[in-house]
Parts: sequence; C-alpha cells; structure tokens
Amino acid sequence: MLIGDNSLIKELNLDTSSFEDKPKDFYTFVALKVKDFLENELKRDDLEPKLRASYLRLYNLDIAGQRKLVKKALMTLPYNATARSIVKYIKDNFDKIREDHYVFIDDPCITFKEIDFNSLRDALHIVLYKEFPKLKKLLNYFKEIAKISKELDLQIPWILPSGFSVRQQFFATKKIKAKPFIYTKDLLNLNAPDKKEFNTRKQIRALMPNVIHSLDAASLALLINNFFKENNCNNFYSIHDCFAATCKNIDKITELLRQIYFNIYSKDKYLLEFDKEFLDNIKKTYGEDCYDSETRTISVEKEIKNSKSKKSNKKAIKKQIKLIYPNVMDVIANDKLNFEASTYIIH
Repeated sequence: MLIGDNSLIKELNLDTSSFEDKPKDFYTFVALKVKDFLENELKRDDLEPKLRASYLRLYNLDIAGQRKLVKKALMTLPYNATARSIVKYIKDNFDKIREDHYVFIDDPCITFKEIDFNSLRDALHIVLYKEFPKLKKLLNYFKEIAKISKELDLQIPWILPSGFSVRQQFFATKKIKAKPFIYTKDLLNLNAPDKKEFNTRKQIRALMPNVIHSLDAASLALLINNFFKENNCNNFYSIHDCFAATCKNIDKITELLRQIYFNIYSKDKYLLEFDKEFLDNIKKTYGEDCYDSETRTISVEKEIKNSKSKKSNKKAIKKQIKLIYPNVMDVIANDKLNFEASTYIIH
C-alpha cells in the first residue's frame, strides 16, 4: 500500500472486489512463483550438483509445504532482516536431528539440509523483486534516507496520520569502565550511548520496519477513535492488525478501516509526506539553499574533528559534503488504487 503498486495490491485483496470473487492468498502466490523459478533453474545444464539437489528438494515440496516455508521468510521482510537473519528465522521452525539434517516442526515430512535454507532465501528474493520491482526500490530509498541522516547528523522525522510525531535516531555506543565499589578492584564494562556518533547500521535496518509499524499503529489509533465516536459499544479488541467486536459492529469496523487505508495510502500518498518531512528538516537545519531541486543534490559545510590531531588539541575542520537525494517518485507507482471498493479488506 505504501508504494501504491496495483499488481501487489491485487494479490493482497485490496483491489476492487466482491464476495463473488475468490479471495487470493499472497503466500500461495509467492510459493507458486518460487516453484516456477526452481523449475526453470533445474533446466539449466550449468547448475552445480549440490545446488541442483537442493533446488530439487525444494521443488518436490507440495504447495502447502512451500507456502508454510515462504510465509515464515516473508514475515521477516518488513523488519528489513539481513540474509543471515532470514535463514536463522526459518531455522527456528526446524529441529536439527543430526548434522546437516533438519525436520520442519509443523510438518515432519519436510526435511532440509543446510544449503536448502540459503536456496529458499535466494529464490524468494529473486522472485519477489522480479514480480514487484518497486519493493526493491523502496528498500533502497529508505537505505539512502538513513545514510543521509548519518552524514548530516540528523534525526529522521515523520508525522503519522494520527498526528503523532516520530523522530528516529540511534546512537553508536562506547564502552565505559566503572568501579562501583571501593572494596574491590573489579570493574564493570558498560555500554553507553555516544551522542556524537550515529549507529548507521541500526538507522538503516530500523527505518523501514519503524515506518511500517508506526503506520499500523496510527491506523489502529484512528480506527478506535472513529469507532467510539459513532458507537457506544465497549466490546472492541485488537491485536496488532487483527480486530474483533460484536457481530453487528463488524461491518462498521470494515467500513472505517477501508476509509482509513484509502486516506493514508491512496488519497494522500503518505510516502510523499514522509519524504517532504525529511527534506524540510534538512533545509531547516542547513538552510533553504543547501538543496538543489534540479540536480537533487544536497551541499552542506560540516565541521569535522581532525583525527590526526592530538587528543588534547583536536581541531575541527570544515568539509564540504555533497549528497544525492533519492527520488521518491521512482518508488511510488502511478497506479490508481481503490481500497474503498475492496470487499476483502478484512478477511
């Protein structure tokens, strides 16, 4: 919804639909695409024997088995998980019986070797970004925003549709030795935030999941606010993005949520607001002239400590920094979305 890609929206049942239409299952869709990819790869003559055997094991899984494993991996993507983390997350659902032999807990008929986890992860990434290239551009966009925040020593701000303001800033840490007791020479090693240095890796990895989850929270806040404005019913429950109420109020929740999604993701194009907020923060800090809209270049002068100087006499030197600002329009699809006509926006 964030990128407004109609091809993805359709697979998530957020496009125009009626109860006569059979709801689609995104995990099954991806599982079938992975199976097609494996089938094509197995036709190659230059495939390494170990990789061929791995692809064959994955290909021979039935769609139900494929779907289970694909779902486990896909659930990590909003968290911007690394390749290693994705493999670990899938492994958590397996029991290691012996060396290089894993059994899926939910279905003991599914067995994996070490190479199979990497093969599934790689196949999933290839399929997902081939089918939905805007997803890859979204990842890169957030990564560039985080890098710019580090270079300019700026927080990453965004204002949620509910009105709540978020400012992401992760500091690096430094080790401090402390002697808590006078009767012992033992020292404690403490990790303290270094407010002069950003944790770039955490800024990058945390940005996309933080934006997505904050929008989920905003949607819930708006839903609760609008629901209780119109209803005296106290029976409302929610767990993350799942909602429950008395039967007579379900249609009202569906209608309210449909309107909220439409306003956030279709009518107002939230990602444009996010982009504007960050760019305005740069201009506010470094001046309006720091950004050239034609070349999308940020030019600022920063004071940087001269690391070659002695610690007792460090001098700050001025350095001209030039950064290319990512184009958010490369990320957003121009498709016309219509969440309001979706029957299965809740299912």
